[in-house]
Amino acid sequence: MSRKKKLPDDVKKICLALVQGYNRRSKVAGRDLEQRRLRAVELAAENIGQDLTEHCRRALVQAIFQSCADGRKHPFERLGIAGMERSCFYERRMKFLVDIAKYMELV
Repeated sequence: MSRKKKLPDDVKKICLALVQGYNRRSKVAGRDLEQRRLRAVELAAENIGQDLTEHCRRALVQAIFQSCADGRKHPFERLGIAGMERSCFYERRMKFLVDIAKYMELV
């Protein structure tokens, strides 16, 4: 049984790079492209976990940012998200990356 990829590998890498450089970019955002990149990450983050309480949503957003920044250092098991299954977390993470790709018009 094959699974269809939601994002091509190159687009996924671009989206991960945007999340990884978010803090650095937010300090020097001056150009239109940089502002657009920042806004894409912010809009995608706003859409994460709308069905959760605010406390859980903030924890989920932080966990997704950590996982995107360095997934090997921050696997699901170390993130400590209570009440969420591994598959649900990674589905939400992928939706976050898909949202960034859409806002950046990469897909």
